[in-house]
Amino acid sequence: VPAVPAAAPAVGCYWYPRQCVEPGMALTDRNISDLPPGTCTYLDLGNLCLFNVTANGTLNHDGQGGGCASAAAEVVADVLAAKKKQPGLAAYYELWDVTPAYGDDPSGHLFVKVFSNDTLRERYVQDLAAWVGANRGAVDGFNVDWELTLDGSAQDDAARKGLTLFLQRLKEETGLGVSFDIGALSGFKNIAEVAKIQPYVDHLEFMSYFTNLTAPLNTAVHKTPAD
Repeated sequence: VPAVPAAAPAVGCYWYPRQCVEPGMALTDRNISDLPPGTCTYLDLGNLCLFNVTANGTLNHDGQGGGCASAAAEVVADVLAAKKKQPGLAAYYELWDVTPAYGDDPSGHLFVKVFSNDTLRERYVQDLAAWVGANRGAVDGFNVDWELTLDGSAQDDAARKGLTLFLQRLKEETGLGVSFDIGALSGFKNIAEVAKIQPYVDHLEFMSYFTNLTAPLNTAVHKTPAD
């Protein structure tokens, strides 16, 4: 039996773009295109304010404010410059607001509201597809960063099933998959129909954090090229 050559390892880097983060949360003053070639094979562009989603399931570009007025165009330009410097680099854009973070209340969260509703879910797919179409070459997928637990209510269960349909429709409309950040397999099973979403997940990432406990709050402690 002929040997199957091993695939080249994928190295994902979670990056807070300089141009567009929550006010007061900028962890780097570097551009994406400053990354030395070979540092990462793909990027999860986190904490974006590009993709705030409204309660009616539409995109609210640059919704965070705080200097993000032209962030969408700036981030895309930075990604394109990075791709020119490093051919093959992939960029996944975090789906902000439908991705709860620690401290958010999952009850009534936009994740539940949008993905449990057929109309809102499809509207969100179409808005994302339109954005991908307007930014060809800069978008290789989207990122889902899940950090909470659903409580098992009927609406939560509908949202869990709706996530599968969302990923399916997003793939159909854009040809793109997602990277999925999760803390543990139990958390993955809580939020997702694991077997059903596999065709739409390009990268599954288990999260852990390194914290410099000697640094003051709001200090940039990640000093490697991949912040």
